[in-house]
Amino acid sequence: DMKNPEQALKYAREAVKKADQCQDASFRAQIYNVCASIFITQKEYETAKTYLVKSIELSRQAGQPDTELYARTYYLLTLFRSGASTQEIQPLIRQTEALATKISSTMSLVNYYQVLFYIQQTQKEWKNAAQTAEKMLKLPGIENYPFLKYDIYNNLHLVYKELSDYRQAYHILGLAKTLSDSLFVQDKSRQLEEL
Repeated sequence: DMKNPEQALKYAREAVKKADQCQDASFRAQIYNVCASIFITQKEYETAKTYLVKSIELSRQAGQPDTELYARTYYLLTLFRSGASTQEIQPLIRQTEALATKISSTMSLVNYYQVLFYIQQTQKEWKNAAQTAEKMLKLPGIENYPFLKYDIYNNLHLVYKELSDYRQAYHILGLAKTLSDSLFVQDKSRQLEEL
């Protein structure tokens, strides 16, 4: 329960200790990933890295590329948030990109691309950020996640603005507005049905 971060951190620490004793490598990797996300939110980056490295290795051994992508994604985020240099981050991005080509799960790829986009946008790597956002918009089934699509459009138009591609920025902003209006109408219709 992240409404109580201290309690969540306590439970995460207990969970990884129990997971260390678990014989099911697949389950252990998943527990490490979930707990690492809590360690990241609490800025316990070294602890997060420890368990993400374990998860990457377990996932690789078990032949679970989705779980490995999840761990690599959060390892990348941990490196970035802990102030790692570009020289440390870039090799991991290249390795993770190679792994991403083997993934078919839309949500696994969205998770990775969102973190990558965040890093690229924060580092003002506008061209790379635009390419990453465009990859997300081309993922199969992305149309089934309109709020996610809206978020991508909303951030992508700012990237194109930074690239001084005002025509594309305006076009993407128009797509965001159209989608926003559609989501608003759907929400109002749902509210009327509930009455």
